[in-house]
Order: sequence, then C-alpha cells, then structure tokens
Amino acid sequence: MPLDAVGARRFYDRIGRLQDTQRFYEDPAVRRLVELGSFEASRAVFELGCGSGRLAADLLGSVLPEAPDTSRST
Repeated sequence: MPLDAVGARRFYDRIGRLQDTQRFYEDPAVRRLVELGSFEASRAVFELGCGSGRLAADLLGSVLPEAPDTSRST
C-alpha cells in the first residue's frame, strides 16, 4: 500500500529516531570525520542522506562556510 506524504514522513521520522539511538556508537567516528574532513574549506559537499539528517544539520549549522546566495540572477 503506497504512503501519502504525511504517512511517509511519520514512517521515516520513526526510523530516524531509532537510528539516533545508536549515537553512542556513531558519534566518535562522526566527530573524527568532521575533524579530519576539512569541511570548512569545501566548495561543495554531497551528503548521501542515509540517516536521520543529523550530520547534514550539524555540518550546515556549524562547520560548512556560508554558501553564496545564488537565488538572484544577474
């Protein structure tokens, strides 16, 4: 049975909460990745999106340089 948008969000939010219970195991490796990844000097980052989105939110919130505004055409 296909899910509508609300059902899909509920389903994946539940899975994300379960994935985040593994933080104690993943956090040391993720901290090391961010430490050695030189993200602050990056021109682009592709986050595959195979988790809860926590890594992408952390990178966007505190590690990556602010992206230029490309919404306006010249």
